[in-house]
Formats: sequence, C-alpha cells, structure tokens
Amino acid sequence: VVGVKVGKQTKAYDWNRLVRDTVIIDVVDNQPLAVVLSADENSFVVLGLHKKNSTVQLKNNGIVIDGEPYSFLGKSLKEGQNDLKPIMAFQEYWHSWKTFNPETSQY
Repeated sequence: VVGVKVGKQTKAYDWNRLVRDTVIIDVVDNQPLAVVLSADENSFVVLGLHKKNSTVQLKNNGIVIDGEPYSFLGKSLKEGQNDLKPIMAFQEYWHSWKTFNPETSQY
C-alpha cells in the first residue's frame, strides 16, 4: 500500500489499484490530494491539490492539473503559479501499515 498521513488521519491506497489507475484523487483530513504513479511504475508521489475537484493527468515526465503543468514532484512549470505541497507518504506492506496505524482507513 501507499500510506498517507495528513494531520491526525491516515489512509492506505492499494498498490495494485494505483498501478491500474495511475492517479488516485482523494481527500484526507480535509486536504485534497493526488497519489500519482510514475510512468516507470516504481516511483510515486502524493501531492496536495488546491481544490477538491481537480483533474490530474500524468503527461511525459510531469503532471497536468486542471490544464496547468507541474513537474512530477509538484513544482510549477508556469510563472506565477503556486507549487503543490508534497504530502508525507510511505510504501509499506498492508499488515505493517495497519500495525503502526491501527486507525487507518482504506481507499
């Protein structure tokens, strides 16, 4: 799973679903976020979004959010546009994540 901590909430995202969908958009502790898998299917990033109904696409080596370009790590590629906030995330086995985060929810 990819485990995410935002505020006092934790959530787990199934790795196989991330591989299938490439992008998962969700809200954790009122923070809209995107879990994004790189094209090589080995690296991932979790980024805080500016709004809940954002559209997120992986394009070349970057990310396009609501039509605006960002690097894979959420750095704006357009002048005057705010960078995205990285969200702390961990790749763990489900049983390990659940052991250390017993109150976690699952996507």
